[in-house]
Amino acid sequence: MKILLCTDCSFDGLKAVRLGGVVAGQLDAHVTILCVVEDRRSDLEKKVGRVNEALPESLTDFTVVGRRGELIDEMLAQLLQTDYDLVIVGYHSRGFLEKAIWGSLAARIAHELPLSVLIVRGRRDWINHVLVGISGRGFTDQCVDWGGRIALAFGGHVTLLHASVAPPLMYSGLEEVVETLTEFLETDTPEAQALKRAVAKLDDLGVDVDVELARGMAEREILREAQRKDVDLIVIGSSWGGGTGASCLRAQYHRADSLKYKAPCAGRAARKSVKMKRCGSRGN
Repeated sequence: MKILLCTDCSFDGLKAVRLGGVVAGQLDAHVTILCVVEDRRSDLEKKVGRVNEALPESLTDFTVVGRRGELIDEMLAQLLQTDYDLVIVGYHSRGFLEKAIWGSLAARIAHELPLSVLIVRGRRDWINHVLVGISGRGFTDQCVDWGGRIALAFGGHVTLLHASVAPPLMYSGLEEVVETLTEFLETDTPEAQALKRAVAKLDDLGVDVDVELARGMAEREILREAQRKDVDLIVIGSSWGGGTGASCLRAQYHRADSLKYKAPCAGRAARKSVKMKRCGSRGN
C-alpha cells in the first residue's frame, strides 16, 4: 500500500503528519510525505526538518519530499508521478468570507480527487472508534473496506450508520416508528443489502461492529452520532456532498465544534440501536 501525506508544515499540517505517520505504520504502508512551502522566503530545509521531527518513531518506511509552490498543484503533480491508495491532508480553518466562497481546502481535495482522502482535524494520536456511513450506493463497499482495515490495524471497532428520511407526520406513535426501523435489516432494499454486506465484511475481517439506524438527514445523523459517541474517524463517500464518489475519511477529535464538515446543526430524530457481533445476529 502507498500513502501520500501532504503538508504545508504549518501547525495544523504537522498534526496530519503525526496521525498520518501512525496510520501508515499501522497499515504497514510506504508513505511519501510531501512538504510544500508557498513562501519563497521560508527555509525549506528547516520545514522538512520539522516534518521529520513530527513523525512517530515507529514509522520506518517513508520518504520526505520538499518542494516550493502551491500545495494542491504540487500534490497533483506527485499523484501524476505515482499511484497512491490514500491521500492524507490536514484541515485548515479559514475566515468566514473565505470559507463561504471556497469552502475548506481539505474538503475541496476530498471532493475533487478520484481516490480516498483522510482529513485530519485536531490532535489525535490513535484510532479506536470508526464511524462508517452506509447509503447503499456504489461507494459503500469502499467506505466499509477502509473503515474495517483501519479499525483492524488499530484494534478498534466500527459503527455502521444508516440514516433514512424522517417518517411522515401521520406517524403519531414513536414506538411504532422505532419498530419499523428494527425490521429494516429484514427488508430486501439496496440499503438493507448494503448494510448486511458491510456487517459480513467486517465480521470476516474480525472487527467488532455495531449498527445504528436513524431517521433524518444523513449529514445530521452522522454529526449526531459522532457527538454522541467517542468517534475518532468518520468514513463516508464524498458523493454525499456531490463529489467524485471516492471515500472521505475524517479524523476527529473530542471538541464538538470540530464536527462541522458538511453537517448542519442536528435536529431530533427517532433512533434504534441494533448491536451486531456476527452477520445475521441482532440484539434488542
